[in-house]
Amino acid sequence: MNHVFKKTAFALVLAGACSLASADVSGEFSSPTFDAGVLTTPWNFSHNGITGSFSDRINFTLTGASYFSYFAHTLNLTGVSTITSFSAILDGRALTVSAAGMFHYANGEVTLPVGAHYLTFLGTGSGLYGGSYGVQIAATPVPEPESWALLLVGLGFTGVMARRRSKWTTV
Repeated sequence: MNHVFKKTAFALVLAGACSLASADVSGEFSSPTFDAGVLTTPWNFSHNGITGSFSDRINFTLTGASYFSYFAHTLNLTGVSTITSFSAILDGRALTVSAAGMFHYANGEVTLPVGAHYLTFLGTGSGLYGGSYGVQIAATPVPEPESWALLLVGLGFTGVMARRRSKWTTV
C-alpha cells in the first residue's frame, strides 16, 4: 500500500512539473508529431483537452549512446478527464503501462544508441475537459571505456598512495 502511495504522490508532483513547463496542444488530433530536438536536458510535454482517439509522436535525437529514461502518466477522473487504452511505444517496441488507482503510467530506463528515435503515445480521451497526459524524458551519456579505465587507474593510484602513507606512519 505504501509503495502505491509513493508512486501516486510522485505522479502528482510530476504532473504539476509537466504542467508548468510543457507544450499545451488542446483539441482533437489524428496523429500530431512533436520535436524534442537533440536531447541534452530533460524534456517535458503535456497534451490536454483530448477528445477522441489520438496518436502522438515525439521525435528526439541522441548525440551519443545514452541511458534514456521516460515517465508518462494520466490522471483519470470519471466524467471530467479520462484517457482509456493508454499505451506507449519506443522505437516500435511497446512499453509496459501500469495502473495505480486513478493513474496510468509508463516509466523506465533503456540504453539507446546514437541517432534519431521516437516515442509514441496512443489512447482515447473523453470527459468534460477532455483527457490529458504528461511526459518527461531525459538522456544521460553512457560512459566510454576510456572513462572507466581512467577511473580505475585513479583508484589504483589512490590505493598505492594510501598504502605508502600507512607504512610511513607506523614506523
